[in-house]
Amino acid sequence: MRKNTVIVTGASGSIGKAITIALVQQGYPVIMACRNIEKAEKTKQEILIKNKSGLAEVLPLDLSSQKSIRHFGKLITSRKESIGCLINNAGIMCKDYCRTAEGIEMTMGVNFIGTALLTEILIPMMLPGSRILFTSSITRKTGTIDNNMLNPQIEKYRRFKSYGSSKLAITIYASELSERLAGKINVNVTDPGIVDSNMITMHQWFDPLADILFRPLIKTPGQGAVGAIYAATSNEVSGISGYLFTGRKYRPLSKNIRLHPQRSFIREVVQKYSAR
Repeated sequence: MRKNTVIVTGASGSIGKAITIALVQQGYPVIMACRNIEKAEKTKQEILIKNKSGLAEVLPLDLSSQKSIRHFGKLITSRKESIGCLINNAGIMCKDYCRTAEGIEMTMGVNFIGTALLTEILIPMMLPGSRILFTSSITRKTGTIDNNMLNPQIEKYRRFKSYGSSKLAITIYASELSERLAGKINVNVTDPGIVDSNMITMHQWFDPLADILFRPLIKTPGQGAVGAIYAATSNEVSGISGYLFTGRKYRPLSKNIRLHPQRSFIREVVQKYSAR
């Protein structure tokens, strides 16, 4: 029997590519939801050359544009896809302050607002017992949630602060969503750890030195993808929801996340943008 479709955002990036390769090898039809279509098509061809019976296709998705997100949702709806899993893998960390098409600070707009909006749009098309995964980061522990997080003052913008706050926000949202969809759809979070990718490039004088001394010591994209692959495909965790996966290990999301004082605020923000 054909397995249900898996949607992977940012599927042409380092971890996203590793996730896609594993899914295709296991026989899952994969929709590679990507902003850079040319890069994604090349990645798809690389994967299918080595997996000739594999099923993968590229569809355009720009998480910095709510118009693009809604268009993607309409396209999936029109195709009547049987979605078995949504892997929210795509993420960015902007060196300088910039905004999405809707005027939201870019890192927060993509990692939190865009990802949450995409998820809300696709939920009605997902099968009972299907899985939703969100990518978090240890930097969530440095994040803050407040009324200014979507549009901080330019002079106060710090990329690590915004990134950490976006990962905290999406993790709180995942926790709330896991409770809202309890018994229907399983919602979990993965933390890939520090992975060798373009995101860790600091655009500083020490980058070449870091490439020599630091990159060899951190995880490969394949190692970073283990948690997402396991959470998305393993029968051992088919009924688990509201958990954090690090590799093949998993535990319930922390009390600090589940009972975060800004939980209701996060939900209100998601509702606001989902209703537009």
